[in-house]
This record gives sequence, C-alpha cells and structure tokens, in this order.
Amino acid sequence: MAKPLGIDPTFFRIGTGFVIGFAMLAFFVNCLILVFKKEGHGNFLRLFAFNSLYGLGAMLGALFAEFFLRTEVKWMLVYYATGIIIVALANLATHYKVILNALRGDPPPANRRNLSAETPRGRVL
Repeated sequence: MAKPLGIDPTFFRIGTGFVIGFAMLAFFVNCLILVFKKEGHGNFLRLFAFNSLYGLGAMLGALFAEFFLRTEVKWMLVYYATGIIIVALANLATHYKVILNALRGDPPPANRRNLSAETPRGRVL
C-alpha cells in the first residue's frame, strides 16, 4: 500500500501499527470504564466518546486504504475493521444522549439535583 502513496513501506507499516495499537488501547480503556462503572462521570464519558470516535475513524481509514490503495483486498482485514466499526458504533449508540450532555457540559442525570434548593456549601436546606 505504500507504493501508491510514494512513501517508504517500513515507515508505512510502523505508522499504521501505531494507529491501530492506539485504537486497541482506546478500546481497552473503554472496557475498563464500563467494567468499573465510570461512564456516569463527565471526564470518563468524554474519554469514552473520544476513544470510540478514534476507533471508528481509524478503521474507516483502514477500510479506505484497503479498497483504494491495495492492489488485492485482504478480506480478513476488512472483516476485522468492520467488526471494530460495529463495536464503536454500538458504544456510541448506547450512550448517545449521555455523551451529548457530557460534551455540552451538562451534569449526568444521576448527579443532577435541585440546584435552586442548595446552599453555597452544596447541602440542601
């Protein structure tokens, strides 16, 4: 695939290895967020959304490269990329509303309180 781009094949392999390795690490972090039930916290939710979007983008790029840069398509790589895209879309779809609220800066529904009834110290009167 490096020939159509006009770059060194070794550099291309190392570069794509880092991209895919980071995507794998991102999905592992997403698994940890889900296992330890941290998806209700805003920062963890932003990280969860970023990781899912990164995996989605990396694998869409991989599919693009597979179909348009490679002379012969390696179907097993297409199946892997498609599976990762499905997982990333499922992650984003199951947390869609919560992710949008976190990106806007709204507190998660579980942490919302009647803010008008709170004193400056945060205790309800």
